[in-house]
Amino acid sequence: MTKYDSEVDLSIGTSTGIILNKIPSGSTVLEFGCAAGRMTRYMKNALDCRVYIVEYDKEAFDIAMQYAADGVCDDILTLSWMEKFKGIEFDSIIFADVLEHLSQPDVALFNASKMLKEQGRIYISIPNVAHNDVLLKAFNNHFDYTRVGILDDTHVHFWGYENLFFFASSNGLHIHDIEITYCPTGQTEQYQGEDIPCSPILMNYFNERKYAEAYQFVVVLGKESKEDDENIGDKVNGRPNSITGHLYVDDGNGFNEQKVLAFQSENTGAGRYVAHYVVTDTSRIKKLRFDPVELQGCILQNLSVRQNGKELAHVCSECLMLENGILMAGTDPMVFVDIASDDGAVTIDADIVVPGDEYLGMLQKDCFNKQSELEVLRQEINAERENTNSLSIQNQNLRIQNKGFLEEINTLNVQNGNLRGEIDTLSKQNEGLREEISNLNIQNESSNREISSLNVQNGSLCTDLGTYIILTNKKDELLIDQEKQLKEKKEAIEKIGGQLREKEELLEKIGGQLKEKEELLERVSRQLKEKEELLEETYTQLKGRDRCIINLEEEVNHYKNRKCIRILNLRWRIFDAIKRRLKRLIRK
Repeated sequence: MTKYDSEVDLSIGTSTGIILNKIPSGSTVLEFGCAAGRMTRYMKNALDCRVYIVEYDKEAFDIAMQYAADGVCDDILTLSWMEKFKGIEFDSIIFADVLEHLSQPDVALFNASKMLKEQGRIYISIPNVAHNDVLLKAFNNHFDYTRVGILDDTHVHFWGYENLFFFASSNGLHIHDIEITYCPTGQTEQYQGEDIPCSPILMNYFNERKYAEAYQFVVVLGKESKEDDENIGDKVNGRPNSITGHLYVDDGNGFNEQKVLAFQSENTGAGRYVAHYVVTDTSRIKKLRFDPVELQGCILQNLSVRQNGKELAHVCSECLMLENGILMAGTDPMVFVDIASDDGAVTIDADIVVPGDEYLGMLQKDCFNKQSELEVLRQEINAERENTNSLSIQNQNLRIQNKGFLEEINTLNVQNGNLRGEIDTLSKQNEGLREEISNLNIQNESSNREISSLNVQNGSLCTDLGTYIILTNKKDELLIDQEKQLKEKKEAIEKIGGQLREKEELLEKIGGQLKEKEELLERVSRQLKEKEELLEETYTQLKGRDRCIINLEEEVNHYKNRKCIRILNLRWRIFDAIKRRLKRLIRK
């Protein structure tokens, strides 16, 4: 018995099942490499076929012969079977997992086709050496033969999908049909479920190949060509590539591995998959967790979660918003959805872009856009910095100017204090002058009374007294003028006081009216100049008054030489006191 002896599997997912389901009942069949006759027995008993066999292993050949019409126990490449079966035309010729064991499979196929009826068919099953598991092993520097499988340790020839067409045409045959059996990546005898040392992005490239998980090709060959030979590849039962996602259900007790639903997202292009899942029974569901892919990140586009036509709110884990989608970072992307109610199915739709050319292109484009935005922001920041520096310099200058204004204000405040002191001094002097004038008026009244008394006593001196009275009247006029001048001086002082009050008001407003500073200073200067002119005028008037007094003294000296002067000696003393007081006033 050989390692290939086993019960025949008639399921449509196996190469033997596909071939046996294609063999017409009652046909004449040539079977190469029949082993112990597992297919031979079925064709004889179930299909009522007349089967001729060719087998190298003697023990297996002897077992199979009980089901065969005739047979040859020999190496296929010796072509001894051609002589044995000479003159027989076969409806079907089978090479089930045989050609890969031959060093010259073309020789076997070409010569077998000579024994095929014109409408007959040749059925071959060939392992796919381009299966993901083989390529991943090779990528990791391994080419491992195994006891059975794609890289059976007795295989000496290998094919990929594209090789099949040349293999058929080079032997004068045409492909009428191709069917495929599949084995998931990592589940063949190469890995047998072990972890595959491969990055997700490389795995995505491998999985996107059209026949990435094709395990065996079952090819139907014929002598005549078909009208659509060129389109035969479009009719191959190649299943679409897909990736597996999961939905986790939270019924109020949290998410766990016991409440998970798996679904497939179909490949629609390089790196692109479409996810569509409907949760029909939402009773007792509080939340859903949508894992679009496993063990890798992705980009989600057009993500939509709906219930009763309304979009449900959702939250993505470790995500970044891109211009054209949501970048799901990490190796376990998740979308959390709160279920609004338990009435109505929940539909989840999304376009998934897994790491690959388009994924990297989108990231590169978004990074370029972000870089452009960042450059614009940098330019704006630099402009703001320059503006800030300019404002800082302006602020510093304003601080310096403000400091200068404060110093000027302090100086003006000191000057204002000095002016107030001068005004107070002048006010005090004015009070003193008022008191002296009052005293002089009192003394003048007393003198007038004394003069009247003297006029009564000395009638002879009336003429002289009249003259003296005239002089006295002149003196009174001078005193009145002096009083008038003092009044004018008082008014001037009050005017200056009012002007100083206006200045003080202006000084209080100087914080907001710095531009009027020069005008205010000029106004104060004019006022001070007017004060000086007023004082000079007062001084001139007082000087004229001194001249008048000197004239009076000369006249008094003239009258001193007269006899009547003795009588008026008392009057003179009074007048002398007045003169001394006037001099003191002039000096002040």
